[in-house]
Amino acid sequence: MKRILLTLLIVCFATFAYAGDSAISSGEQAADALIFDGSALITALQVVTDGTNDGKLIVYDNTSAAGTVINEFTVTGASHYGGRVFIPPIEAQTGIYCDISGTGATYFVEYARD
Repeated sequence: MKRILLTLLIVCFATFAYAGDSAISSGEQAADALIFDGSALITALQVVTDGTNDGKLIVYDNTSAAGTVINEFTVTGASHYGGRVFIPPIEAQTGIYCDISGTGATYFVEYARD
């Protein structure tokens, strides 16, 4: 229940913090993925752990894991979740590609099309 509440708070805050178009959620992701192909503004990131293992998220400004790293952080397993809200948003010029590591870790990306 705490996870759901925190996720909703982050999504709501990120949506209202960005004055442009509404934020779009990637939905819960459990694997490396291309989140968006094109120019976008990242408003928030969240990592959810399994309660034991650390989760690390690397976000690239590219359509693959070969681009410029625009954000990277680790959430300790015992924390269960952690994230970042960006005011102003972080610009990704080429795309948003995320690389997640850590057993049982998932993530959410909130962004707006640029």
